[in-house]
Amino acid sequence: MKKIAVGIVSGIGILIAGLHISINLSWDKKYEVPMPEIYASRDSAVIARGGNI
Repeated sequence: MKKIAVGIVSGIGILIAGLHISINLSWDKKYEVPMPEIYASRDSAVIARGGNI
């Protein structure tokens, strides 16, 4: 009976350790995202409108 309990506890410990390692390896991912080109308009009509699109 004691061997079964030790086996269950060690199995749970191994599962928790594996989950912990998995989370730590995938926690700080960085993704490259294409940024859109943003520019200021020099059109006098847009400037007079005050940016109300």
